[in-house]
Amino acid sequence: MSLVDLFRINTSKPSLITHNTLTSSYVLLGLAYALCAAKALYHGAPKSLAEIDWIDVFGEGGTWIISLVWFHFAVAWRPPGPVTRWLMTGFAVLSFGFFLDALDEVLRFDETLLGHSLESIFIPAGITILTFAAISLHQEQQILNRQQLRREANFRDHQAIDSITDLYNADYCRQAIHSAIESNTQLDLWMIDLERFDKINQHYSFSTGDTVLNRVANVLVATAPSGALVCRYGGDRFILLQPATDLTENIDETLSQLLTNATSFALSNLAIKNIDCRVRVAKVSVNKFNTAEAVLAQANAVIIEKKQC
Repeated sequence: MSLVDLFRINTSKPSLITHNTLTSSYVLLGLAYALCAAKALYHGAPKSLAEIDWIDVFGEGGTWIISLVWFHFAVAWRPPGPVTRWLMTGFAVLSFGFFLDALDEVLRFDETLLGHSLESIFIPAGITILTFAAISLHQEQQILNRQQLRREANFRDHQAIDSITDLYNADYCRQAIHSAIESNTQLDLWMIDLERFDKINQHYSFSTGDTVLNRVANVLVATAPSGALVCRYGGDRFILLQPATDLTENIDETLSQLLTNATSFALSNLAIKNIDCRVRVAKVSVNKFNTAEAVLAQANAVIIEKKQC
């Protein structure tokens, strides 16, 4: 991924399938059911009450209804994309096969194409499509898990989520540092500070400032190495925690330049040209201190020293 691609990360929440799309999906599926039922009545005839096995009717009809519930979840709960389309198609085809199966219990198809032939085609086809969708969903989840790991490490507590950036907050960050000190896990900490950020809120609006914070948060998460944890420390500051390695000694300037460019790009998109919002980065080794507060105080001191230079 290039730097330009990183800067173009969309900071808005992923939009779910629209109400119109949801309604259209139900209408198309309903039309397919209606046409099939009409054709079945034309070619066949209703069974007498004595011929109907009501246990099969409730069992196969219930399976059809459940498949429609799955279809609804796939359409309504997921953002648009190829995996969602495969899930929608698979559940639609599967539900149509189950519908034919249930219809066969109350109508006599006289061995027409609507009978066992179509039923034997749609159900296996739906299962095949859903199998492919499940594989794609697994691949998607692996990618999301890797990205989410940088936001929450190995512990999940949604009460500690920052409402603006969707990163964990300062309390969570302190817990992570405390756990690393107790377990003697070697970690490096980068404190990221956005200079002159207060001027954005003062001269424009807090929503504008939130947009900039989201851009920095997304770029930081996207570029953080595997195994790192990104938190919003508060205000205009972020924390990046990652296992200590010799390769991290000289990346302070690179990280600072990357985030400065990301901030500048966000400001230019918002038509803000009179604020130069630079990024300062301070690095400390977590295990040189006895408490989380001491680690954070040292990082803060380094930031202040860099500002005075």
